[in-house]
Amino acid sequence: MIAVPDLKDKSILYIEDDYVNYLYFKDLLLATHINLRRAINLKQALHILTVSSDINLIALSLTLTDNINNVVLEYIRAKYPYLPLILINSTNIDLTNINTLKSRYDTCINLHTDSSHLIEAIQEMLSFRYYPNDLKY
Repeated sequence: MIAVPDLKDKSILYIEDDYVNYLYFKDLLLATHINLRRAINLKQALHILTVSSDINLIALSLTLTDNINNVVLEYIRAKYPYLPLILINSTNIDLTNINTLKSRYDTCINLHTDSSHLIEAIQEMLSFRYYPNDLKY
């Protein structure tokens, strides 16, 4: 198990329409003191990103990735390419078609995994200035 990092100076925008999943995600990250913002859809997320300059990472529920949302997701990725994007699988969604989204996200995490794996992935994404497509400077 990793030591729990203090991430109080970092912010995650979690895009999740299910309140119970949001609370579970929040509980998993509670010990990190990270600032967690929530949007219930991608349109609301785009608004938060437009008015906030403190977001360091985007976490997106896989249940929100349909054809309409994919257009908004592509726009967010194009407008904010420096923000890491993590897909959160909070259900038993079949991940075989996840490659259709590959250009739009950086990693996918099962929400019901060990919380240390979630924290470790988030910490890794926040530990360097991030550039999409594995370009790390």
